[in-house]
Amino acid sequence: MSEKPYTLHRIIDDHWIEIASFAWCSFEESGRGAVFIDLNRMEVTEDGLRLPELEYLHPSDRLAGLADAFDPENGRNLVGALVANYVPDKNLVCVILEPDGSVYARNGMNPFLSPPDAAAL
Repeated sequence: MSEKPYTLHRIIDDHWIEIASFAWCSFEESGRGAVFIDLNRMEVTEDGLRLPELEYLHPSDRLAGLADAFDPENGRNLVGALVANYVPDKNLVCVILEPDGSVYARNGMNPFLSPPDAAAL
């Protein structure tokens, strides 16, 4: 089994400015939601990983369907809980679809650059 050329945390950390700026602008335009990254569309280049076009999911969108992948036994909507509880001017929620179909969610934060500050760059 070959090692992945990325880790989920590293994707968010390495692309924080782009992801945080997108999250903040999307929040201001349409309210709470999660940044969605489909790794099937990510490109590995000589310079590293190039993110695919980012999408912003709302609880009423695909987010509800994606949440089923997290905890089907007890029906807990973990993504919905993350979206309901994050603080938009301090952090963000990122939902990542792996090439194998696995779905992961992460609450992302950078103590040195908030989403509004990233959007102002």
